[in-house]
Amino acid sequence: MRTLFTLVALVLALAVVGLLARQQLARVTSPVNGTMPSAPGVAPPMPGAVSAQPPAQQVQQVQQAVEVLVQQPRSLPDEAK
Repeated sequence: MRTLFTLVALVLALAVVGLLARQQLARVTSPVNGTMPSAPGVAPPMPGAVSAQPPAQQVQQVQQAVEVLVQQPRSLPDEAK
């Protein structure tokens, strides 16, 4: 009897995890309102613009954005002595 309850609980847990995974995958593959959040320092796409770029151009844009962010000076906390 205990084994039966364990199996039922395991199947229910597996069903819940499967349902949540399916919902997450659906959200990833089709974003809400067709908009994706942009990274800081990267301009968001214009409404109605086609954003299909070659992968090499996307990689170059990401590298440029990272370089800009790396070049920004960090604010260091004041050292109290």
